[in-house]
Amino acid sequence: MEELATQVGHWTNRITNARAFVWLVNGAALLLLTASLAQWTWALIQPDSQPATPVISGTGPATTKTTKNRVDNLLAIELFGHNPTTDEKSRAAPVTSLNLVLLGVVAAGGESLALISVDGRDQQPFAIGEEIAHGAVLDAVYPDRAIILRRGVRESLVLQENMPSLPLSSVMSPTTATPAGEIKKINDNLYRIDRGMLKSQIGSPDLLSQALVVPHNKGGFEMRNVTPGSLYEQAGLQSGDVIKKVNGQPINTLDDAMRVYREMGGLDRLVAVNIDIDRGGQSQRLHYQLR
Repeated sequence: MEELATQVGHWTNRITNARAFVWLVNGAALLLLTASLAQWTWALIQPDSQPATPVISGTGPATTKTTKNRVDNLLAIELFGHNPTTDEKSRAAPVTSLNLVLLGVVAAGGESLALISVDGRDQQPFAIGEEIAHGAVLDAVYPDRAIILRRGVRESLVLQENMPSLPLSSVMSPTTATPAGEIKKINDNLYRIDRGMLKSQIGSPDLLSQALVVPHNKGGFEMRNVTPGSLYEQAGLQSGDVIKKVNGQPINTLDDAMRVYREMGGLDRLVAVNIDIDRGGQSQRLHYQLR
């Protein structure tokens, strides 16, 4: 019984930490990357070059990279033919018939979450293993879809923006746009940000789809698919920018980002943030003042 209680406690902590992780990164994105995660499309995928990081498992919890992974890499050369991978099998899963809309994902192995609207209600974050609707459990999360396990059958839920029959604009909330004038560009490297706007953006899941941020293979986090007019763009960030440092501290992992965020002490105490980026091979520093 004690062992069962321990396992239940561990699983509860995983889900709690996953939720806290998303909201922390949501805030960190505003403070560290000077933007919110924008409609949960932060697909945080750990690159192969980083050891001992979570990897997505389509059939169970995240695993840690070991010598076995090196063997798997050799097998991946496919000298003896090709076997369908778990990812390929997941992509082959039929689209679910449930009234669900996937509005964003955080694909980070065992800490992955999916932002899903159920039966037209407001979107909610779901961790792997959580029940989404009666008899339907979130089984895996990928950058472009979520996999649901329903009565023992795997079904796919495709990210809304990847469904050509349903344009992204048809499901995005009008609040996605950042109010004009609350990010003021002083010069090419200095921006002034309204603190009240920043606070409102942090808590809003409607703002998590204006960019894709992924770990860069040479360190840092790369900005991709930055939406024109988004908070990211207004704050001077562009697709292809690689975030290298925040306030002089290297940001190479999610732990780095969360550590720096904690050290900042929250929005009420934050006065300024400096972000070092690599843009087209050139180093730049962006300065942000909170008023």
